[in-house]
Amino acid sequence: MRPSPSARDPDRAAQALEGIERVEVERLDLLDPASIEAFATRYAASGRPLHILINNAGVPLHENLELDARGYETQFAANHLGHFQLTLALQPALRAAGRARVVNLSSGGHRLTDIRWDDLHFATGYQSFLAYGQSKTANVLFAVELDRRWPKDGIHGYAVHLGIIPGTSLNSSVGEEQLRATGLIDRNGQPVVDPDRGIKNPQQGAGTE
Repeated sequence: MRPSPSARDPDRAAQALEGIERVEVERLDLLDPASIEAFATRYAASGRPLHILINNAGVPLHENLELDARGYETQFAANHLGHFQLTLALQPALRAAGRARVVNLSSGGHRLTDIRWDDLHFATGYQSFLAYGQSKTANVLFAVELDRRWPKDGIHGYAVHLGIIPGTSLNSSVGEEQLRATGLIDRNGQPVVDPDRGIKNPQQGAGTE
C-alpha cells in the first residue's frame, strides 16, 4: 500500500511529511464539494483499491459562527459532511480492496451533545464546543451505520478517540487561558502529558495502542 495523504494546502503537508518515502500528497478541501469530487475522481482513475481510509480532518474551534459557501456550520461541514461525501465517492475503491477499513477520528467531545436536529447550523446562537461535539457525534454515528450497511462489500467502519493532545495546533486553537484552566498546559505554557487522564503528546496520540 502507498499512503496518499490529502490536504487543503499540499505544499504545507509535503513539508510536514518530508523524509517519509512513498507518500503522495493530493489537494483536498473538505469544505468544497467540488474539491472532494475531483479528488475521488483522480483516485478512481488510478485504478488502485483503497484498503484504509482515515477520515481525520478537523476544523479548529473558533469564537464566532463560521459558515461554508452553502451556509453550513464549518465544523459540521468539514468534520462530518466532507468526510461523508468523500467516503461515498470512494466506495468503489474500498469495495475493490476486498477487505477495507474506514476509520473516523472522533473524540470524547461527542459526549457534549447529540445531533441538534432543530438547529443544525446554530442559527439561534453559536457555541463552539457544542459545534465541535456535534461533529464528533456525527463521526461516531456515521461509523456505526457504515459498519451496518457495508460489511457485505468487505468494508467496516470504526470511530476512535486518540486522546487529548494539547501540543497540536488544533487543540491550541481554544486559547492559552482555556488550556490552562482545564489543566492542559502548565504555568509556563508547556503542554501537559498525563496518559492516566487521556492527555498525550503527539507521538502517543499517533500510536495504535
